[in-house]
Amino acid sequence: MLLSSYKKTAQKLSKLFLDQMTKI
Repeated sequence: MLLSSYKKTAQKLSKLFLDQMTKI
């Protein structure tokens, strides 16, 4: 249960990170 929430957070962070990288 905790692992799934961690995965969701990781996906959000990675998505935001990728969005920032593509903007630059």
